Amino acid sequence: IGGHVGADTSQYVASQVQRFASFAPVVLVLKIILNQQGLDKPFTGGLGSYKLYVLVAYHLERHLSSGGSDRPSEVLLSFFQRYGEPGSPPHHTVLGTHVTVKSDGGAADLNPVFHVDSCVTLFQKCWALFKKNQEAVCDNNKSYLSCLINDRRLQHERKECLDRAHSANNHLLPSLSSKKSNIERDHPGKVSAGRKINHVFTRDGNSNGIETSRDHGSPKQTHVDGLPTGETPLRSHRGALIPKIRPDVEARREGKAANPKSELTGRALKNRKNKKKQKRDEALWAFANREI
Repeated sequence: IGGHVGADTSQYVASQVQRFASFAPVVLVLKIILNQQGLDKPFTGGLGSYKLYVLVAYHLERHLSSGGSDRPSEVLLSFFQRYGEPGSPPHHTVLGTHVTVKSDGGAADLNPVFHVDSCVTLFQKCWALFKKNQEAVCDNNKSYLSCLINDRRLQHERKECLDRAHSANNHLLPSLSSKKSNIERDHPGKVSAGRKINHVFTRDGNSNGIETSRDHGSPKQTHVDGLPTGETPLRSHRGALIPKIRPDVEARREGKAANPKSELTGRALKNRKNKKKQKRDEALWAFANREI
């Protein structure tokens, strides 16, 4: 876990993990729940990572001070009760855009979180779902988290990430092993103005491969990495090198070839705000998994 603005957040998270044994497991479960509901992106008004850390730390302080134990299951359920169920302090905390929650030097200003009401509603539904299915969960030895998390979607996203990383790694390693460690000072791959010596780029961004001699001022042809005379690596219209190998593109192509319905399934997993498109995506998901 980590995020927000670098070192400050990492230091805050590390201190909370040292203070509370259940901090990291509870945060990870809450991140998955918020992500699947589309409420984890700060730039869309969701609850960002840092603010979530402060809310969990604040709840743990109050929970332990009132006699609770530092167990992940108990902390998670009491978290939903505190922020989701209407009540009075000290077991309930009101969340809103006018509220700033502080804990152990961290402060979560909820003013930018304009979907904070949706977050509270989500916590309320999670708490109500637990109370409704409490007896069924105990009788059938069923996990309570299976009522809150779409495990099929989570498994699919994890498999896609692992496959993409594995494929990209296979494509990237050969190019890294064959890469030269020492690059000449006047190598055309260097685009820094101070390092580029006597190379002329045309309007389309390609070097003409002509180098002017310092001694006589006469142009002479150069060889670049075994390319024929006058031929240089491809460049974009801004002069940037166009890579010969794109591990991410190759990984995406291999994923589509291995699993043709992955693109259709990926589209169906999007959490759209347009209800009509959301129903269409649900039909796509059912069709891709041959449920209809």
